[in-house]
Amino acid sequence: MKHIFLSIICLCLFSCSKKKVDQPEAKNPINKEAPQPAKEEPKDAATEKEGPVDKDKEAGADKEAKVPEKAKTFKSLVDQSTRLESLASLDRGRLYLLESQKKNGSWSDHPGITAMACVALLNERAGIDQAVFEKAFDFIRSKISKKGAVQYKAEEDLYSSAVCLYALLIDNKKEDAEQINKLSGYLVRSTQSSGFSYAAAKDSDLSNTHWAIEAIALQETRDSKSKQNPIFWKKIRAFVKSCQLESGAFTYYPVDKRPENPEHPELVQKEIASLSLGALKSLNHASAKKDSVEIKKGFDWFNKNFSVKENSGLKDGGLYYYYYMLSSTMNKYTVKYINKSNWRKQLLIELLGKQKGDGNWVNQNKLWLENDPVLCTSYAIIAMEIALW
Repeated sequence: MKHIFLSIICLCLFSCSKKKVDQPEAKNPINKEAPQPAKEEPKDAATEKEGPVDKDKEAGADKEAKVPEKAKTFKSLVDQSTRLESLASLDRGRLYLLESQKKNGSWSDHPGITAMACVALLNERAGIDQAVFEKAFDFIRSKISKKGAVQYKAEEDLYSSAVCLYALLIDNKKEDAEQINKLSGYLVRSTQSSGFSYAAAKDSDLSNTHWAIEAIALQETRDSKSKQNPIFWKKIRAFVKSCQLESGAFTYYPVDKRPENPEHPELVQKEIASLSLGALKSLNHASAKKDSVEIKKGFDWFNKNFSVKENSGLKDGGLYYYYYMLSSTMNKYTVKYINKSNWRKQLLIELLGKQKGDGNWVNQNKLWLENDPVLCTSYAIIAMEIALW
């Protein structure tokens, strides 16, 4: 009996052991739901952030797909800590804009500022209520005259016309094709001595020329039928060059033609960093050679006067316009460092320090409407997004 009992015990032990050997390896339920390949490179923080604007991981993936290939090489220039702080800052800035939109769909009842706010928000379109954009673009469309000019305070406003065209192009809706063609037609007809000004019969200036060229160049990339005659671009190059001083810096008006009644007399013959960057970007749009004398001189001057603390030549005047120009122009020329300085990280840290508690940025200097927090916040958001690419 004892032998029989021992035999039964041995048989049970053998059976359990065999069952354990034959049993397939248990699968981790987390890995089954979200497999993560070994040695995969860390995901960029831009696709993992949380906040009031991000909808889900898919929206982040869509955003990642829009990043140009050349820009991906710059991601390592911003450390993870600065990147995460910046992403949180961007969410606060976007939330401020969303909460600041008026019932009529505008921001500040200004078509140009409304357009800039739209540009600042469109990169996160997937996570934002589409009614925000519908109302905003309805407001913009209501300001476009039959001639194609955007009306502001009962006057044609070239700045607003250019920025509204730019926003409509980024929104990229087929139903806006007619409005886009009207706006671009108005801009091309509005050239004064090969440059652009606030309105007809006013002296052409480098700032309005930049905004017009920015929009016209973008339209050319979207629609091959909208390409301008090479003579147009040749005249633009000539006008931009005419605003360059001996130092290499660019100024608001042409150097050899002092305006009789300038819109901004304080800017005549003044070296200005933001305008120098705008000039360099406009020359790029106009297909100027990168080794041309005017581009080399422009960069030489800027490299000597680079700062994230001020808009060199104007100090705090047009400071957020300068931040926008810094990011967009350096990105256009794929510049990694300025005088061995990591301009991306420096700019991000400076903007992080300037953001207000409610998420906005604002300038105490009212030059170029920068006492409006919506405009400054829009510039800051766009500048930070580009710096984070």
